[in-house]
Amino acid sequence: QGQLKAGDASVKDSVNGHPTHRPRAASWKAAPEEREPLAASNEKSLCLLQGKSSIGEWEFEESPPNPGQHSISRDYEWEFPGAGSPPQTASGRAEPWHRQSVEAMDLESEELESDEEWQHLIEDTEPSAMQLSVPLSLLRDPAFQHRVQDRLADSAQQVLEGMLEGASHLRSVLRVMGNLLSSQCDAELLDHFCRELNVPLSLLCLAKHILESGVTKQQPWCVAVLTDLLMVTKVYFGSEWSLEESGQKDSLQDIQKSADCFLALLPELLAAPVNSEMRLCQQSLLCFTQLCKSLDATDPSISAHFYTRLQEEHQPLLDRLLQGSISEQPALRGSSAEGKSAHDQSPCVADLFLAALAAACSIPLERNSCREAKQQVARAVAEKLMEGESQQLARLLGRLEHPGCSLNILKILYAGCHACPNLCQHLGRSQPLRSSLMQLLKGEVPVVEVTQEAACEASLYLLALLTLQLQAAPPRHEEVVTLAVDLITQSPVVSLVGAAAFLLAQLSQHGVALELKREKILPVVTNALTVPAELQLPLPMGAGLYDGFFFLLLKLLEQEDVVLEQGFASSELWSLVWHCVAVVLHVGTNRAALEGDPPPGADHPMAEPDWNLLSPQGTLLFLRLVLSVFTRESHQCLPQLTQSHGVLMVTLKRLLSPGFLACLAQMQAGKDGDPEVVPDVVIQVCQLLSFPFALDVDKDTLALIMEAVRDTQIPAQLLQVCASHLPFSFTELPMGLLCQLVVSDTQVIDQVVREAAASEHIVAFLKSVLFSDNVILTSDLLSLL
Repeated sequence: QGQLKAGDASVKDSVNGHPTHRPRAASWKAAPEEREPLAASNEKSLCLLQGKSSIGEWEFEESPPNPGQHSISRDYEWEFPGAGSPPQTASGRAEPWHRQSVEAMDLESEELESDEEWQHLIEDTEPSAMQLSVPLSLLRDPAFQHRVQDRLADSAQQVLEGMLEGASHLRSVLRVMGNLLSSQCDAELLDHFCRELNVPLSLLCLAKHILESGVTKQQPWCVAVLTDLLMVTKVYFGSEWSLEESGQKDSLQDIQKSADCFLALLPELLAAPVNSEMRLCQQSLLCFTQLCKSLDATDPSISAHFYTRLQEEHQPLLDRLLQGSISEQPALRGSSAEGKSAHDQSPCVADLFLAALAAACSIPLERNSCREAKQQVARAVAEKLMEGESQQLARLLGRLEHPGCSLNILKILYAGCHACPNLCQHLGRSQPLRSSLMQLLKGEVPVVEVTQEAACEASLYLLALLTLQLQAAPPRHEEVVTLAVDLITQSPVVSLVGAAAFLLAQLSQHGVALELKREKILPVVTNALTVPAELQLPLPMGAGLYDGFFFLLLKLLEQEDVVLEQGFASSELWSLVWHCVAVVLHVGTNRAALEGDPPPGADHPMAEPDWNLLSPQGTLLFLRLVLSVFTRESHQCLPQLTQSHGVLMVTLKRLLSPGFLACLAQMQAGKDGDPEVVPDVVIQVCQLLSFPFALDVDKDTLALIMEAVRDTQIPAQLLQVCASHLPFSFTELPMGLLCQLVVSDTQVIDQVVREAAASEHIVAFLKSVLFSDNVILTSDLLSLL
């Protein structure tokens, strides 16, 4: 509540401290006589109270007019439930809105002109018809900004006094603000505009005052005003420009204050009295969902703070979201299921609760403190699902095949299984879950089209995760294999193909026999490594998208005879594999990029590899694949090691670089890490570089390979790796390779000596070798000396 109270002093001053009454700024619109008749304008202005809007989401509130019923009468009943029809004249006809409103409010001519101007502003800034010059000119005009400040402050005070006039004025200025923010026209101008108006914090503070005001809460338009405040807030939370500006310290603080304020306010919004359309509840949930999605993509210091507070201080809110997700709520107005397909139905309230819960605990793509904080939220939700007889989990699973629910439920289960082993155990035994997942993979669930591929991908991930966590293949695994292979060979979506390939890899590692067809798999992998992929979710347990593709290739090499591999080392796919790995490792494959690399001894931080594409375990799979090809096609592969600036040599150089090995070690530092991944990578790279010395290679080729090895500074890197990145027991192979390099090329000695002289770590390592009991290491070192 602390953040909320910061703006409690005066609603008049909540809009950046500007006084509420100031001389009217000069009009920025055409004279009234150049516009449509004043009465018509007032009718439009006052109809804002009926939910009319220029933003598509405001229009979503209204359903098409019913035949035989006047739209204004219908709007009045929707907006003011229980108030009856609009006032009737003596003749029994509904009195025009503008006439009764003007008489009731006794507005002055200046006020009427102002209402007309605001109505035209709403029309001119409507996103569907707006020209980019309109928001740009308004945002650059100080007079316009002052008018917005005045109208916000004046109308806010009137709203708290229960005045209909204030509600009308407030809703009109909120429409204009929402339209401007939706324009995304200029990040700097929009950021300045919001800062001057203290948006969205001032709007959230006003919402808090309204909820605390007994007078305002009794007004029939109260829900409409609160809903509009949240709509503008949601547009702000979802805007790309607010994220662009969030790199600045002040902007980060503003986002955090607004997020904290909304989080504290949300329980009150969800507990507020609702109208028949549940608009306030709907917009509150949509706003929360959008906030979570935006925070997942912003600075982790802000997002981690938000999710930590959600889990530690707002457990009742999480419980409310879960209860709302599994309750049987009526559909929102206008969403009758009769005569509508799954694609046409509007969501029910439970769907919105479900989307909000999924946004709160789903796993973000970025690996940072935000992911760790969200994992705690997911654990709290998973434990709640498992309470008692797991009835809440059963009800959630019961909705898995409902249109519009599948993807969000899968996100919740997927995140929960990463955070809670007990949930994994329970789901592994769940026949309803297995049945629903198979239905989803077969395309037999009427999922909304835009989420169908994502739901299928999430189903594959969940099956793979359960297999990985439970260390056992699922029942009916033959059917699962068939579906996965069909998806691999038929789907054009790279992320979906990668998910199916990863599932096959897990099934194979747990005893399921696979038979892959070369003519089907090779074109698929070639296409998948060529087309950019957009992941919907991170792969299970930190895996990478390419992991499954490299498994498929390795599996083919293992099950086929030599015919498959003849010419593979000179194929397009072989080159593609290396280039994809080079991109993941941020390797420059041209001479300029290579020469720009820091020397091996320099302590320069390296850009972290894209682990979502290739994980540490996937890197080992890649090296196993390369070793397999080198073993069977060595004479095709060795000439590729002669190119010092070729993709093979610069990638091997990067794999041995201190920067990459430090990133790799950091990835294995957690409780689920494997401390042998770094030694395994180094050893496999050394095995590749040892091929020229294990085979009968002509002198010219060997000389070119040695020149390439020397130019890429690999000998110096080997010494540094042994001294700083490997346990002593794993240094035999790298030191043996270093001896081979020195014997083959005396110029390597100078490189090794310079590296040793520049590093105390290397000197200490060499001393430890001399005084060790390891005969092989000692003899290798003596041969170097």
